[in-house]
Amino acid sequence: MKRTGSERRAVATRGVLIGLDSLMWRFCKRFVDEGRMPNLERMIKRGSVVEMLSTFPPLTGTAWTTIASGAWPSTTGVEGHWIHFEGEPFEQIHRSYNSQMVKTERIWQTAERAGKTPMLLKFPVTWPPTVTNGYQFSGCGGYADQDCAFQIAHVRCYTTDPTVTDVRGWYVTPVNRVELRQAQKWDSRNIDTSDAYETCIIVEPDRGGEPKRYHGLIAKTNGEWRLWLSPTRNVDKALCVLARGEWSDWLEDEFVVEGRKTRGYFKAKLLEIQPHHDKIKLYFSTIHEVEGNSFPESLSQTIYDRVGPLWEEVHVHDLVAGWIDDETWIEICEQHTDSMVSAAKYMMRNLPWDLFWTQWHPIDYTLHQFYPGIDPQFPGHDPQKSEYYWNIIGRVHSQADRLIGAILEEVDSDTLICVAGDHGHTLWHTTLSLNNLLVKEGLIHVDGFEGDRALIDWSKSRAFCDCNDSVFLNVQGRDPYGCVKPGEEYEKLRQKVIALLYDLRDKDSGEPVVELAVTREAARGFGIFGGGIGDVVFSMRSGYRSIVRGRDGWERNFGISPGYSVFEPRKAFKTLTSEHGQFSPWNPDLHTVSIWQGPGIRASGHPNALGRLVDIAPTFCHVLGMPFPRDNEGSVMYSILTQSGSA
Repeated sequence: MKRTGSERRAVATRGVLIGLDSLMWRFCKRFVDEGRMPNLERMIKRGSVVEMLSTFPPLTGTAWTTIASGAWPSTTGVEGHWIHFEGEPFEQIHRSYNSQMVKTERIWQTAERAGKTPMLLKFPVTWPPTVTNGYQFSGCGGYADQDCAFQIAHVRCYTTDPTVTDVRGWYVTPVNRVELRQAQKWDSRNIDTSDAYETCIIVEPDRGGEPKRYHGLIAKTNGEWRLWLSPTRNVDKALCVLARGEWSDWLEDEFVVEGRKTRGYFKAKLLEIQPHHDKIKLYFSTIHEVEGNSFPESLSQTIYDRVGPLWEEVHVHDLVAGWIDDETWIEICEQHTDSMVSAAKYMMRNLPWDLFWTQWHPIDYTLHQFYPGIDPQFPGHDPQKSEYYWNIIGRVHSQADRLIGAILEEVDSDTLICVAGDHGHTLWHTTLSLNNLLVKEGLIHVDGFEGDRALIDWSKSRAFCDCNDSVFLNVQGRDPYGCVKPGEEYEKLRQKVIALLYDLRDKDSGEPVVELAVTREAARGFGIFGGGIGDVVFSMRSGYRSIVRGRDGWERNFGISPGYSVFEPRKAFKTLTSEHGQFSPWNPDLHTVSIWQGPGIRASGHPNALGRLVDIAPTFCHVLGMPFPRDNEGSVMYSILTQSGSA
């Protein structure tokens, strides 16, 4: 009997997607050539590479949700990091990393509908879980500065160093100043405490709870200063003993959070210890709950018992603040990767699955911090140090490759493999405070300041930049204090805002800083059109980013500051200096990449025509013989398929 075209088509039995945040082809090529990514190199030789257009805006939650659903951001409902919905007060925003914000079916739900078993490991915007017949471990934080629901405490730094500053990311975490004093009343066995010191380490749970107190003994053994960290003044009860530069093993303790007892785990590193010079610096990783962050709920305890904890959160704000050094950042990435590898291997070997999707974030954070070290366009760039920073970025890419290799060891030749990024990066050397400009233009009315908080009279304010790539007008009948009449007044004001954006020039070079400014209706062609999109949508040119606000002051109060300065230079390695979220996905710097290998995939080994993130899910489903997600808006990338892999 003659086979039909669909019967001849190569169909994979299982499918794996390894998401690497901020993966870019230009970096992959360099590090493959340097021998840092041998596993990715083998995939490239055996399969196909597609350079990809990201979403608008090119952001973590926005892009990964589009990858998972094959739908554009306003269709998925994930339109940015923070979303302001029209009709709500301008002060009110919503974080988009809650899976309940997502309106579309995603590929693991499609897999369940097709009778397959999905498995997720730390994939963004997936908590609370939406799998019902599969498995999920983590996914509620640890990327894009998203707090995990099971986080007991952010990273902590305990130091006597007055130059170390607070962490200011999407959240503010104060540095913990400690004092050294002569040690007293320690049960110290054979340790000489005649020249010993002690300090007190207190952990305050982020969400409220009982402070946890640890005692630190600093004494010399074998001629070297060491720190004993103990719940009592007894070295036999010490959780760990550290010399300078040493990490502890995983530490477990009981904490009281919001009135309930829970077990938490963390690591500590002793970065500095010179008690005769009154110097100590002790770093704690995030303290994370042992149980709860999985589906089924028992899975987190099982993984903890069998392979150990997951290093949940990695970010560079503690590096920016001087809490850690560059080498410690690399060590954090390595330990995070260790735990991801262990969790992936355990899940893939011991649980049934047809679809395995995971995401790994450290490339993104590394570029945010170290980009000015490799980009000659950053003011003050030092070419003599360029190789140092390329090496840091290369070492982090090597960790990504290690995760790829570990997962490839768990699959057979009938498995479809896709390694995919979500967006690229471009330089950020100057900040635009757009709301300061709107104040100067009389479009925001400020009645002075309370500290550094602007007192805004919303009834007299006509336009406001609430989300980083949108300007909302304050419309009568729609917004709580609306003062702009719909119709002619509304349209004239929109055009005025657009003209203001296009007229913005860098004060030194005179070059325009806004690449695109259009009405909401015109932005529909970019895949954004929902209620979280402003009346005017814009994107910035490389080098510039508009700052509006964060949760607690990193981005000053709505970006409005005394003096109403519109432009502010960034400081290399003291602030984040590359970005992605407010730029056009058509900017080549913002392109990402997908690498494919498996049944039906052409062995082309080089970039094909430009793809789109919406095309990943339908291509994945096509090769697996699955239906497309119900809300799919993408297309199958037939150019990467062999003849038997095409319909």
